[in-house]
Amino acid sequence: ADLKKLKTISNLRDITTNPSLIYAASQVSENSDLVDECIQQSSSPEDFYERVSVRFGVEALRQSKSPLSFVCTQVDIQNSDDTFLTLFQAKRLIDLYKQQGIPRERVLIKVAATWEGLQAVKQLESEGIKCLVTLVVCEAQGIAAAEAGASMLATYVGRVSDWHNASEDQSSESREDAGVLMTEAIARALKERGLKTEVMAASFRSTDQAARLAQSCEHLTIAPEILKDLTSEPARKTLPSSFTETDTSVAITNKKLTQDDLETAIFRDLCASQVYSSSFQGFLDDTRALQGMYSKKYAA
Repeated sequence: ADLKKLKTISNLRDITTNPSLIYAASQVSENSDLVDECIQQSSSPEDFYERVSVRFGVEALRQSKSPLSFVCTQVDIQNSDDTFLTLFQAKRLIDLYKQQGIPRERVLIKVAATWEGLQAVKQLESEGIKCLVTLVVCEAQGIAAAEAGASMLATYVGRVSDWHNASEDQSSESREDAGVLMTEAIARALKERGLKTEVMAASFRSTDQAARLAQSCEHLTIAPEILKDLTSEPARKTLPSSFTETDTSVAITNKKLTQDDLETAIFRDLCASQVYSSSFQGFLDDTRALQGMYSKKYAA
């Protein structure tokens, strides 16, 4: 949430944001001028959400020295079940970035892994707007995102692991990390199906999770604190991984997932349904709190 932290990271490349990070950044006193400017330019709480999300994205992107860096910005989570509104806001975000001098090639629009969201992703990608499907907490979501043609998908490694750690017997020393296994399974399934979507592992709880998934994922979203720990550690041996491109534990099929397939898979997976619901609610609460900053300003 602190833009100053980005300046301390050497070789910073790409940036990802979400409503919770944007809301937290909006509470930092050093960012008050930026927030106030966005409020003044906005005509509604929804307009403010878009403007402040883009402004923080632009400011973060400026910390990178690479002209190839990209930034990820999320559409309003409240539109997740509305394909039309997702399309409308995605194009609005792209336009706001363009006004700030950032071309669409350097922006990925984050869309929640709902069926309606994926239909929007399919259309946006066909129009040259790159998308990152977020809130991926099970294999079915990952496959559906790739079948929709998403440029990337983000798995919530730590949140899935947290759920299993809280729900399962902790006595077994050989118990595998559920969030890591889920992400590896998705990466393997995409390769087996010949799908080009890249996997971005996110929501890490440890350096071990990040080091292991570096073997199977094209991208990692790492918090500054964990990144610092990774770069300060002595060279480590490669961690054991279940990921192999020739693994056949996931059945290969040419049949694309339907809406019923996706929603049934989530419903039957207690971890997926609960982690998705709690993550969605967290983003929803912070989105409303962020939009409330605009409303409070004009109610005062």
